[in-house]
This record gives sequence, structure tokens and C-alpha cells, in this order.
Amino acid sequence: MNDTCHGTPPHLDCTWNTSIVMKSSRDGKVWSPMQNITRGHDFAVLFNRATHQLVLQYPSGPDKGSSMQMLSSSMRVGDLKPSTWGPPTRIHRLGACTGFNVGPGGGGVQLRHSSTHRGRMVFCGHGNTDKSNSHQRVTCTWLSDDNGSSWQLTSMLEGFNECNLVEKTDGEIVLDSRNQVGPTNPPSRSSCACRLAATSTDGGGSFGHPRMVTSLADSSCQGSMVADHRDTPIWYYTGPNVRHKGVPGVFPGTFSRRANMTLFISESQGDTWTALLQIDPAESEYSSVTVVPRLDNTSIGLGNENDMLAIAWERDTKFTGDPRKCSGICEIVLTLVRVSQLPMLISEHAQMAP
Repeated sequence: MNDTCHGTPPHLDCTWNTSIVMKSSRDGKVWSPMQNITRGHDFAVLFNRATHQLVLQYPSGPDKGSSMQMLSSSMRVGDLKPSTWGPPTRIHRLGACTGFNVGPGGGGVQLRHSSTHRGRMVFCGHGNTDKSNSHQRVTCTWLSDDNGSSWQLTSMLEGFNECNLVEKTDGEIVLDSRNQVGPTNPPSRSSCACRLAATSTDGGGSFGHPRMVTSLADSSCQGSMVADHRDTPIWYYTGPNVRHKGVPGVFPGTFSRRANMTLFISESQGDTWTALLQIDPAESEYSSVTVVPRLDNTSIGLGNENDMLAIAWERDTKFTGDPRKCSGICEIVLTLVRVSQLPMLISEHAQMAP
């Protein structure tokens, strides 16, 4: 799923003249025709396991427009995509966070490990409140316990920006954020060139104090994070990696702010990270990573705005975490597909739904 600009290169209109579109694939090689869903951008989507529907959220327009939601038709096992989408509906009770950009990327999660909030849906978004300015955005979270019929605003985090939500195996939620320089983000935090995070222990009802994730590189850019909780929990992150040569465990990058798209891995559910695989050494910005479970292994799919789709590697079920420790059990496989085969991948906000 992607938001794509209207027009013909080099005359693309990406200010607000964008549409959210969708293509589906079982193997990343053969794709369905593009489905135009709605006008919009900066979105997040999740699959509601209770209703078997995709839940899409996005802002209706620039400058504090309405927050919108669309629900797909029910999907059966094996369906590549929903047959239809319901009409857009407005999301109420988001207060100062109404019309915020959602995500983009992994900005929505449905809880499955929480003993008290199983099935709850939580989204995060970023924008400017009445008390903030154009140089400093905040991140808000909101939740629903009735399959999206109503939503409740739960938190507002200053100094945070574009965001991901990932659930841990104990039911806690980690909010991962772009680290943006600004008046409410102290230099001691924004100068670390690392991601920011906060944790919720009550199912997204509140989030704790912001913390720096020093092992995960950030260049004030969007990144994408997803978890694979089969067997040994493994988390994956993709984003620009501009830390220069000499930093332990980090691939040599450039001195550009946004370059060197890298796949990171965490075996501690987001506490510490290791740079694992360089995807694209060139200028690289927004991306989306997803886990594609199979019967005997796992593929990692990556889409980024540098005209690429990558199938990063396959993980054997006996695999304990790091492909460099596979001893022949598993193998890294990196396949790049150019955008000519995926005409939807034009703009910067993509999400590959798990």
C-alpha cells in the first residue's frame, strides 16, 4: 500500500494531490493490478483479526484536516486483497491531534499478547498542535476497543515525530520515533543520531518517558519497524544509516543526512540493535518492512522510495536470530526489483501490511 503522486514525471504534484493505492503479491514477484483506494497520504493500515478487515487511517487534508478511517470488506484466508472498501468516515474525539499524519509505516497495531487488552487497536500520528510550532511536531496515540467504531486519544509526546508501534511478547507496546531537532527536543537527545522510544505498560493508555535507543541509527527521517514473534522474538528495522565508518556494528555510510538504507535486527525486543544488511548505499529515505511467514521459514519484504523492493532473506525455523550464526541452516537472500515493475512506488510513504 502506498500514497502516490498525481501527474506525469517530471511534473508530479505531491503537495496534496496524492492518492492511497494498493497492490498485492504472494511472492514479491507477481503483483495484482493497482487498486485506487482514496485521496490522501501519510497513512497507516493494520489487519483486524476479529473482523478480517483492513483498517486504514489517514488525514483528510493539509493544515489540520479531519482524521479519516476506511474499512475494507472481510477477507478470507488466501485473499490477495479486499474486494471492496467502505466509505471514508471521520474519527472523532482526537482533540488537538485531529488531522495528524498517521505513521507513516507501522503506525498501527492490534494487540495479541496482552492478557487484558487483546484485540485492542492502537494508532500513532504526528503533527502540530495549537501549542506547537512548525519546527517541532508532537506524536499522539489513540485506541479503540470496539473494532474502530470509536476512538480515544491517550497520549501526546513532545519531541517525537513519525512513528511505529510494536507489541512485545508481554503485551507492552513500544513506540519508535524519528528523532527530530526542535525546541522541545533537547540537544542531548536530538544530537545522538539515534531513534527515540517510549513504552506503554497499559495497552496504549499511556506512555512512559522518552528514551534514546543509541544502537539504532537515525538521520531525522522516517523508519519502519516490525516484529516476528514466532519461536525466538526478532524485530526488524529499516532506515537510513549515516553513521560513519568506525562505529562498532554499523555499516560504513556517507555524510549525507539520508543515505545507506540498512536492515537492523534486534533479539531483545527493541532494547539493542545490530546493523545486519546494507540494502542500498545510495541516497535512501522512506521505507517499509514486513514479515512474510511461510511454513518453514520467513522472508523479509522491504519497499523504499529509491525505486526498490527487496526480499532481504529467508529464515529457517531452527534459526536462532543472526544469519551470520546459521551454520548452513539459513541463508541471506537479497533480491532487488526496480520500480518499473511496481509503478505504485513513486512517493515517499509506503507500507507493506503484515
